[in-house]
Formats: sequence, structure tokens, C-alpha cells
Amino acid sequence: MNMETRAWLYHQFKGLVLITVISLILAVGTNIFRSDPVQWVEKRKFLKAGDRFPYVPFPSSHVSGYKDYLGLPTDKEIITISDFKTDLLLIEVLNVFCFPCQTQSLVLNNLRQLIEERPDLRNRVKIMGVAMGNTKEAVTDFVSTYGLKFPVIPDPEVRSEKIVCPGIYTPFSIFIRLNVSEKNGLVAGTHPGLIEDQQVMLEGLLTLLTAEPGSIGMENLFKTEKRQ
Repeated sequence: MNMETRAWLYHQFKGLVLITVISLILAVGTNIFRSDPVQWVEKRKFLKAGDRFPYVPFPSSHVSGYKDYLGLPTDKEIITISDFKTDLLLIEVLNVFCFPCQTQSLVLNNLRQLIEERPDLRNRVKIMGVAMGNTKEAVTDFVSTYGLKFPVIPDPEVRSEKIVCPGIYTPFSIFIRLNVSEKNGLVAGTHPGLIEDQQVMLEGLLTLLTAEPGSIGMENLFKTEKRQ
């Protein structure tokens, strides 16, 4: 084997090793973020507990059938978070084609039922979905297919991603305290990924409802193991 052939093989080997290393780094990094969504949020600097919720106007027609439920005025065409009459608002950022989001929506359906069964909570905690990247038609089909009992707002222009963080990982739950001095409320906490148990979710909501916004560690608040 002459020197030119050896040099060519050496450079080919170096290129193959470099590609393999880069692929492994990307694969491991992706798995870390997917298996530990809390760590993923910290890396991406999402909207977090203690932040003021941004001013986000949207047409009231998106929630026309739920104005009584959300405590919204009937005479306004454009509404914002400050118009909601509740103490704690759960905004679920989802996508109708995302399987974990579909599962989460059923959990939220059950959660709303648990809340409605409690007179001390039914006017203090509300739920609303925001369907990131989905049209009104897709959202209508989604709500009908899964029999959802809470409003889901279409967000075809992906405005919710710009509010929370570019590259948002759905489902993503935002808990907003509205019984505070800030006009648009304060973020009480956020949770990336699926919460599988509505009872655990209810217990977490009760904690967020009374605690100082930003004072609760979210890492373990919604873990199913806490009930075992």
C-alpha cells in the first residue's frame, strides 16, 4: 500500500469517526432532554415561575361557548388574561396531533370534573388549552373526538411558541395566578410533558393556589409517586 493510499484511508477514517461522535452527541443530548423535560426547560430558558405573564390579546370568539365558565365579559371582542375571573388559570399548550397531548387532554377533562365537584374550587380554578400550530377546524375535530369539556383556542400562527419559548416541547402546562396585584397575573409554575394522574394534578393545583408564585419547586409537584 503506497503512501497516497494510506493518507486517503486515514482521512476517510478521521471523517467517519468525527461523524460518529457528532451523531452520538446529538442522540444522547436529545434523549436527555426528552427523558428529563424539567432539565430541558432549564436549558431553553422558558417562561418560568415568578414571571409576569405577557400581554396576549386574542379574539373572544375563540371561547364563545365558555365565557361563563371562564368568567369573561360578553361585550368584548378582544380579551386578555386580565379579563379572566378566577384565581388560578391552567393554560395547556398542546398540539392536536401530539399523542401525549391527546392523553393529557383526557386527564384535564377528568381534572375539570374533579374541580366542578368541589364548591370551594369550581370558581377559583379554570382550564384552557392553546393548540399550537393547529387550525380552527383541526381544533374543532379534536375537541369533538375526545369529548373535551374545556375550551381549546386554535393557534395556527404559533404565537404561543413566541410567548413561552422557541422550540417549545408539548404538552406544556402554565399555571397563572390571577388573584395577585399584577394585571396579567404571575406565573405560579410550569410543567413540561405529560401529567398522567388527575388527582395528583389536583393536589398540585391546590398547592399552587395558595403558595407565593415562584416559591414552589416544580420538579416533584406532579410526580405520581407522591401518592404511593
